[in-house]
Amino acid sequence: KYMKRGVTVWLDVPLEALARRIAAVGTHSRPLLHHEPGDAYTK
Repeated sequence: KYMKRGVTVWLDVPLEALARRIAAVGTHSRPLLHHEPGDAYTK
């Protein structure tokens, strides 16, 4: 009964730019990269 409205923001970033950032900064600041693959909400 909540969340009937919302805003979606789509960031269209080239994969190469994301890969450069991960390589430069590392994954310690990206918590979603430390989980096993799959949908976290269904586990």
